[in-house]
Formats: sequence, structure tokens, C-alpha cells
Amino acid sequence: MFADLIEELTTLSATELDAVIAETELVKRAAETRLAAAVAVVSARGSFRDGGHRSIRTYLKGTLNCSGAQANRIRRRADLINNHGTVDDALNHPLPRTGDQRKFDALHHIFVAWATVPADGIAPVPLVNILFDHISAGNALFEHGLAEDPNIFGLPDSVFTAAAADLSKHRCETTTGTSVHRDVALRALITGRVRRVVVDADSVVIDLGRTQRLFTGKARQAAQLLATTCTHRGCDIPATLCDVDHRNEWADDGGPTDQANAMPLCGSHDRWKHANKIRSRRATSGQLFLITPDGTTILPTGARQPNWAEPPPTKQVFDGQSHTSTWAGVAPPLR
Repeated sequence: MFADLIEELTTLSATELDAVIAETELVKRAAETRLAAAVAVVSARGSFRDGGHRSIRTYLKGTLNCSGAQANRIRRRADLINNHGTVDDALNHPLPRTGDQRKFDALHHIFVAWATVPADGIAPVPLVNILFDHISAGNALFEHGLAEDPNIFGLPDSVFTAAAADLSKHRCETTTGTSVHRDVALRALITGRVRRVVVDADSVVIDLGRTQRLFTGKARQAAQLLATTCTHRGCDIPATLCDVDHRNEWADDGGPTDQANAMPLCGSHDRWKHANKIRSRRATSGQLFLITPDGTTILPTGARQPNWAEPPPTKQVFDGQSHTSTWAGVAPPLR
């Protein structure tokens, strides 16, 4: 049977194999969810004892003929369902770091500090960028009595209310994507230095137009603040180590060197984008999605089509020649 399956799959194209993998993954996720829910009910009822089992782990080993490690993985999912009813809202309830994790962080910091100490022995002043959106910042200031109105930038009430209700517009994290409690960000706001980076207004912070081809200096730093990693799905190279690429090509499409036309890509994915004529489109959440030449959005398995903030790539004309380019409006904050 396995040989027949392999023989069948070898006749499929690369696109068809991608579809098979995606479809199989969705079926697996649905099956795992159903299994975890069923085990959660058995655990809550205690009915596993009816067969003489002393624990859910031994019940699963005996029922599924699986290893102890696999039984534990299933049990933990069931416990999560029973013990944490807000599991669907997990992103709003980050778990505290364990003692072992904090010890590792401290040891890592010691080695990094030793490896980066300058020759004169004088350590540089540390710099940590915390990205704090205006909704979260305003609410934090207002709740602590430091502002009379959470709308600290005087936006129209309708705009502020809509943004406050959309969690995708909220951001309080480091440039590497580590979540920061907004009270911590507030203390940094009071005691540290503040750079206001406007990424959702009538203009952007850095707009060099066509006068400069490369993103350098402040333009590069501002572009890298728009994301935490490379824009290519699945690539986890930090944005701070990425190239800042033009969404609309500078040479072929007349793309400007500004934040609305910027996207962080690691070196290999930057070259891949150019070689395969990949375009991009921004969602209302601010996240950039890559678009293939035939108009297909590159999405992970199970992901829905996003709500778009921009129209699809259109034909534009530069120097009398037609080019396919991506409309680039003012960039809202990412993630």
C-alpha cells in the first residue's frame, strides 16, 4: 500500500504536492483537535478508571498503543482545554518565564557581555527599541493619570475608536518581536528617550523619493522597525539583519525609497523575490503578503485571505514601458 501511495505521489507536480501536504496538514490538525477534546472529556469525567487505568497517560498508552511521550503530549493538550478555558485567547495571556528560563537568560547575558566588551573596557550605553503604538501608549498614560485623554495625538474620535477596537493595530514589543507589558513600556517612555515613528499618518518618517536608491541610515532603521523578521513566510531571520528591499523595483518600476515602499528581506529571499518577479500587498493589519506573478497570495496552510488595505498589483507605465507593480500607500504598523 505504501509503495502504491509513493508511486501515485511521484506522478504529481510540485503545485499538486503542495496542495496534498496542505490538505493533509489541515486534516491532521482537525483530528488532533478532536482527539484532545475527547480526551479532555474523558479526563474530566474520570471514566478512564473504568478500564482499570490509574491515569490518563496509561489509558492513552493502552487505548492508542502509543508511547509514553506521545501519550503525554495528548494529555497536555487535554489538560490545556480543561484548565485554561481562554486558550483561544492565548495571545492576550502570555505565560511567565520559568526559573530555568531566567537562569539561562542570565548566563547568556554574561557570555554576550564578555564577548562584546570593547577594547577600552568601557561598555557602551545599551539601546533597546520598544515599539509602542499610539492606542496602547495613550491608554497606558490615561490609566495611570498621566494624560487627560487616551487620544494623545488628537485623532478624530471615529479613527481612534476604530483603531482601539482592532487588536491587530496594537503593538508593544521589542524589534525582535518579544512582547512587552505596556506598563514596562510606559516606564521606558518616562525614563528613556522617545523617538516618534509615524507609520500610519499622511506622511512617513523617512521619504527620500527618487533621489536615493538605497535605504541607508535612518531610512534603513525606520524600515526595519516595520517588521520583526524577513517578510518571506516562515523565514525567522531578524529584520535588523535583513536587506531593506523596494516593493516596487527602483529601476524597473520607478519605486521610491520611502517606508511605504520598503520591506525587510534576508539576502537569499531578496534575490529570490527579484528572480521570480514576486510582488507584495499590504493587509489592514499592516502585514505584508507576497504575491506570485499569477496573482496568488503566498499564505501558510489554513490561513484565510486577509482583509486588504491595498488594491491588487496593477499595470503602471514608466518611461513609456509597461510594468506590473504593487500599489504602495502609507504603511501602517506591522504585527
